[in-house]
Amino acid sequence: MVISGKFNVVEAKEAISKRFDRLSPKEKVYKKKNYLQAKLIFEGADIIFRDHLSDTTNNNMVWNPDPKQHAVLSSGGKDSLLSFGLLREMGYRVHPIFLNESGRHWYTALNAYRYFKENVPYTSRVWTNSDRIFNWMLKHLPFVRGDYSKIRSDEYPIRLWTVAVFLFGSLPILMKRGIGRLVIGNEFDTTHRSSHKGITNFDGLYDQSRYFDESLSRFFNKKGWGISQFSILRPLSEILIEKTLVEKLAAEGGRDRSQGRGQKARIAQTRAAAIAPDLVLVERQHLVQGQKDGIHGQHSTVG
Repeated sequence: MVISGKFNVVEAKEAISKRFDRLSPKEKVYKKKNYLQAKLIFEGADIIFRDHLSDTTNNNMVWNPDPKQHAVLSSGGKDSLLSFGLLREMGYRVHPIFLNESGRHWYTALNAYRYFKENVPYTSRVWTNSDRIFNWMLKHLPFVRGDYSKIRSDEYPIRLWTVAVFLFGSLPILMKRGIGRLVIGNEFDTTHRSSHKGITNFDGLYDQSRYFDESLSRFFNKKGWGISQFSILRPLSEILIEKTLVEKLAAEGGRDRSQGRGQKARIAQTRAAAIAPDLVLVERQHLVQGQKDGIHGQHSTVG
C-alpha cells in the first residue's frame, strides 16, 4: 500500500493476510518435487568433469579444485576490475566470469566483456534470466507500487538475492576448470549487524557482506566442492579502490573511460576525476546533467 508516496506497513500486512485467509488448506501448502518445465541433461558431463572429481559414489561429487586458480565475478566495474588486476599481478591464473542478464546491468558490462573476450584468456559468460524473474515477482507483490520501474532511483523496491544467483550460475565453470577460489569485488561496507526493536538483523546487503562469504564457503566445503569465496577488497573504502585503480591504469599507460549514466557510475566518474583529472576521460554532459537532476539516473552497476 502506498499513501501519498509513502509505504504503509500495517495496511500492507492486512492486505496480505486477507488474501492468505481466503486460500484453501491445499493452496496454502503446495510443494512440488520439481519446479522446472524441462528436464536438464548434461551429455558427457562425467567425461568433462572427471579430471576434477575424486568421488562420485553415493551421489557424492567431491571436487579437486586448484587453490591457485581464481574466478572473478565480473561486471566491468571498478571493484571486479581491480580484483582481477591485483590477482593477475600476483601471478595467479584468473578467470573473469561475466553474468549476462537481460536487463540494465548487462548494458554496463557488455563493453568490458567484449574487451576481455578478445584480450584476456579464460574469460567466460553465463546467461541468466534472473532479472526477468525478479521483475515478475515485484509486479505480483501488492505492497509495491506499479510504477516502481519508472522511479529515478538507485534503490530496489525489494532487495532480492541477485549475488547468490550469479555465484551459483558460475559454479559449472569452476567445476569444469577445477577452480578453487571464487572472488567477488566487494569493499568493507555491509559487514555489519544491528538490532531493531530487539530483532537482530544484517544492517546492509547480506549477500555482499563477509558473513555471506563465510556462509557460502562453509556450504561449498560441506558439499565437498572445496571452494572458498571471498573478496580481496574488504579492508578498502570505495575512494581507495578508485584511487588504486586509476593509479594502476596510469602506470600501464591507460585511462579511465567511464561512460555510465547511472547514479553509481556518475559518482565513480566524479571520484576518479578528483583523484587524477588528467587520466580520466569522462563524458562531460553526463556530469552536467547529473548536477541538474541531483545525480540521479537509470540504474547501472560499477561494482
